[in-house]
Amino acid sequence: MSEEEENENFVDGGEYSSKSEFSKAEVVRNQVERCNNNGSKEMKAGYYNYDKFGNKIHIPDSRKEYIRAVETLWRILMPEIRRFPDVFEKGKYIKEEKDLIEKWGVVNSSGYKEIPLLDEVLKEVRIGVDKNNISTKIQKEHYIKGKYNNVFNRFWDDKVKLYDEIYEKLHELIDKCDYFKQQISY
Repeated sequence: MSEEEENENFVDGGEYSSKSEFSKAEVVRNQVERCNNNGSKEMKAGYYNYDKFGNKIHIPDSRKEYIRAVETLWRILMPEIRRFPDVFEKGKYIKEEKDLIEKWGVVNSSGYKEIPLLDEVLKEVRIGVDKNNISTKIQKEHYIKGKYNNVFNRFWDDKVKLYDEIYEKLHELIDKCDYFKQQISY
């Protein structure tokens, strides 16, 4: 097959064409549907399960899937957000997310606050005491799995509430942009 025929097959093989229409309203509609689908699920942490053959299967965190869908819609609508800053105050939501990390974060070994992972194994150094509760100055290292699981879950639950508010504001922005025209149907 000649190079010309290969190029011809490549162009004819797909539905994409440089002359095809791009509809931002359609892209936004698809992402809103994705947000609705993810947001209407029960919001719960991810976990591992096993199938009937003993294979380990990861069940994703539905909270993270919803937040990721809203973040994607946010990026898609970024030009409109810049055009209508009175409808969607981007800086306000970025600050609120930082506040959540400040509220629920745990100081790491570098001195920064971060959200620990679910079931993360953390090293804790304890100083021993004798029977009179006097320090023996002997340090023992203990490894604790999931010490901050409650912090992890509270952070993600609060983040879902924040992204519910963001999603609501993005809908106001979509309405202001008049992407979706209502039609009367009988």
